Amino acid sequence: MVNVRWMGRVLSRAVLLGAFLWLVAAGTVIMERRALIYPLSQAFDATVIDGLTRGRVETLTAPDGTPLSVWVAPPVGDRPVILHFTGNAGYTPAAARTVTPYVIRGYGAVLLNYRGAGGAPGEPSEERFVADALTVYDALPRLLGTDRPPVIQGVSLGAAVAVAVAAERPAAALILTVPFARVCEVAQHHYRWLPACLLQWDETWESTARVGAVSAPILVVEAGRDNIIQAGQATALYDAAPEPKRLLRLPDAGHGDFQRHGAVEAVLAFLEQHGL
Repeated sequence: MVNVRWMGRVLSRAVLLGAFLWLVAAGTVIMERRALIYPLSQAFDATVIDGLTRGRVETLTAPDGTPLSVWVAPPVGDRPVILHFTGNAGYTPAAARTVTPYVIRGYGAVLLNYRGAGGAPGEPSEERFVADALTVYDALPRLLGTDRPPVIQGVSLGAAVAVAVAAERPAAALILTVPFARVCEVAQHHYRWLPACLLQWDETWESTARVGAVSAPILVVEAGRDNIIQAGQATALYDAAPEPKRLLRLPDAGHGDFQRHGAVEAVLAFLEQHGL
């Protein structure tokens, strides 16, 4: 005969243990939430960038006094400048090669080395990243000798940075590759058993709330085999964006190989369509 009282004690202990483990996990996510969003690479060598032969490294100063390293390639002729923000791995030669197809066609390029990445000083956060990105934008006339609005381009987390900048500054166009709508929704997808949007209250990266303020033409590029950002995120951001806009789906592309599946050609066609 089953001992009901004994079974009740076992069940109660199991529930208490489960609750304890959940609290430990939730506490860990809260403590490490920035490390989860910003797993920044420490690799940084601006000289090892294929095809980017006319670039140089400049140093700017963030509003809080932190030095910012910026890679700058001037445009050829009347080509516009692409202000590029990479993903959450940070600045690496591989990430910088994302702009190579544009630079070799005469476009200018400016890449920010995120604070905390590639040996750069400072602690990453949404507020600091946006402030740093705006600092770089505002320095473009000094860095390149032109006040022409740039094409603002971002990949993954960098797309959220790009949206934040384009919502506050003029842009010739906004290119968002493998973007998300809200970073906590991406976290929720990977940690289904946690209320991620409550635990990441200070690192929201809510691009859908910002994109409505953008006045530039917008291209959203979605990867059909993205294993990082779940299906629907790019579409949600696209739906929230104002016209003129275009959504490009690359069904065979993953989160990191979109350039091998037509992204470059689509971006170039979009820029040409808008006289860029």
